[in-house]
Amino acid sequence: MHPTADDRPQLGRRLLLLGGANLALAGGVTHALLRIQVREQSAHTADAVLQLRADNLLNPRRGDIIDARAKPMAVTRVVDRLIISPAVLSESGLQAMLEFVASHTGIALHQLRHRVRDRLSQYTVLAEDVDPVRTAPIQKAIRAGQAGGLQIESRHNRRYPSGPLAAHLLGFTDASNSGRSGVESFYDLQLRGRPGRVIADRDPLGRSIPVGREIVTAAEPGSTVRLTLDRRVQLKVEGILQRSLAKYESAHGTILVLDPRDGAVLAMASQPTFDPDRMHEYAEIGPQFLNPAVQLVWEPGSTFKLITMAAGLDSGTITTASTHSFPGEIEYGGLQIANWDQKTYPNQSMTSLLRHSSNTGAVWIADQMGPEKFYGYLRNFGIGEPTGVDLAGEVGGIVRYYRDPGWYPGDLAANSFGQGLAITPLQAAMCYAAIANGGLLLRPRTVAALIDPAGRVTPNPPVVRRRAITAATAGRMVAMMRDAERSVPNNPALSPWFDTAGKTATTEVPINSGYSEDSSIPSYAGFGPTRDPRALVLVKIDAPAKGRWAHEVASPVFREVVEAIFPLLGIPASDG
Repeated sequence: MHPTADDRPQLGRRLLLLGGANLALAGGVTHALLRIQVREQSAHTADAVLQLRADNLLNPRRGDIIDARAKPMAVTRVVDRLIISPAVLSESGLQAMLEFVASHTGIALHQLRHRVRDRLSQYTVLAEDVDPVRTAPIQKAIRAGQAGGLQIESRHNRRYPSGPLAAHLLGFTDASNSGRSGVESFYDLQLRGRPGRVIADRDPLGRSIPVGREIVTAAEPGSTVRLTLDRRVQLKVEGILQRSLAKYESAHGTILVLDPRDGAVLAMASQPTFDPDRMHEYAEIGPQFLNPAVQLVWEPGSTFKLITMAAGLDSGTITTASTHSFPGEIEYGGLQIANWDQKTYPNQSMTSLLRHSSNTGAVWIADQMGPEKFYGYLRNFGIGEPTGVDLAGEVGGIVRYYRDPGWYPGDLAANSFGQGLAITPLQAAMCYAAIANGGLLLRPRTVAALIDPAGRVTPNPPVVRRRAITAATAGRMVAMMRDAERSVPNNPALSPWFDTAGKTATTEVPINSGYSEDSSIPSYAGFGPTRDPRALVLVKIDAPAKGRWAHEVASPVFREVVEAIFPLLGIPASDG
C-alpha cells in the first residue's frame, strides 16, 4: 500500500518526531559521554595531583629532662644519616661521592666502600648518627645539585649526659623516641611534643619542583621536665651504694632520699642498674631495668613498728607513759613469735620497745588495738596501695586486710612487726615521712615543674593524700625515735654533726612457707634534723654476705649518706 497525498503530511510529522527523538537521544548520549570524560579527567587529574604531592610528617624535638638545679639529665640532639644510591651513579661517580663523604665525615674510604655491597641499590646507608656540622658541606652540595646520588636524613637522638646516673628514675626511650619507663614514660605526652607536616609538590620521580608549592606546619617541641632530684645528691648516694654493696658483698640495694615536707624525691638509687645512653648494647630487657624502689616489694620488718606504735598512740590505746613487759617468746594466733635476741624485757616503756625492737611488744600493741583499729591505721598510711608517684609501672604491695579472704589472727601479730605483708621502698619511705612531717601522707613526686617551649612554667605542687595521724602523735613519735636511738651505746647510725632519728630493721627472707636462716635484708629509715625534718633517707641492702644485722650494715650506710648530703641540702650541723 502506498501513502496517499492526505497521509504524507502525517508521515512527515512522524518522521520529524522520530528524527527529533533520535537526535535528542544522540545528544543525551553525547552529553553523558562528555560528562563522564570530564569527570574521569578531573578524577585522574586529582589522582595525579595526589601522586605528585608529598605529605610528610615532621618529628618534633623531644623535651629535655633537667635536675632541680637545671643540670641536663636527658637531652635530644639532631643527627644525620647519610644515604647513597649506587644504582644511579657510574663507577667513577660512585668513587667521587665516596671520597667526598670520607673527606667531610672522617670515615675511612675503605669502610664506606665496604658498605656499598649492592651496586644496584637505590638506598644504601653510609653512616649513622653523624653530627650535622660534619654533614653541612654535603648538604650544601646536594642542594646545589653537585652531589648526585647522595641524600641526608635527619633524626632526633636521645642522650643521657650522665650515663647510668638516676637511670631507674629517668627511664629510657625506644627507637621511635617514645618513653618506655620512668619519667620518660610517665611524662611521654608532655615530652614528645606535636609533629609538624610538610606538603610539597614533586615531579614523577619524587624530586622537588623549583616552582612547586610547599605548605609547612612546623613541629612543636616537647616541654622541658624539671625534676625534684638534685644531681649532686644523686651522685653522692649512688657512690655510697656502690661502695657499700662491694663492702658487704651484696648484689642488690636501694637508697632513697626525699623531702618529707612535700614528698619531693631528691635521690633514688638502686643496683643493679643500666645505662640508658647505651640501650643498643642490651640484647634484651632484663631485671636490671625494673626500678626496685617502686616495682619490687619486700617485707619491711622492724621499721614497720613505727607504724604500729604511731597507730597505738593516735588511737589512744597506749600513751608515751605506758609500760609493759615483753616476753622473749609468745604464741599468738597459731604463730610462735620471738624477739630477735630471744630476750625478755620486763616493765618497759614504749620508747624502750623501739630501742630493743621487741616483736612481742609490737604484737601486744596491735592486740590491744584490735584488728579493726589496727588495719584502719594501715589504710591511713596507704599500706598496700600505690603511692601515686609520677613514675611508670609502680606496684601497690601485698597485704591481707582484716576480713579479707584468708585473714586470720596470726596476720595481726605478724603484720605488727612488718612480716606477712610486702611494700615497696618508696611506700615505706612515705609512711615514715608522714611521721616526720606532722602526720600527713603525701604523694611522692619526681617532677617539680613542666616548662613549655614558650618558657611558661606549670608547677607540680605537693599533694596531700590524707592525714595518717595527728600532728601531736607525729611529734611524740619523733621524740621517741630520737630518744630510742640516742639510748643505744655507740650507735653507728648517729652522726656527731647532724641531728637525726630513725629505726633499724633486719628482715628475714621468705622462702617456701618459712624464712631463711642464712639470708637477711638489713634496712634503716631515718630523717633529720628532728626539729624540722628536711630529708628522709631509707637504706636497704639485700642479702649481704658480710654482716647480717641492720646495725652492722644499714646503720653505718645511713650515717654516711647523711654526712654526705646534708651539707649539699643546706642542712646545718647540730648544736648538740
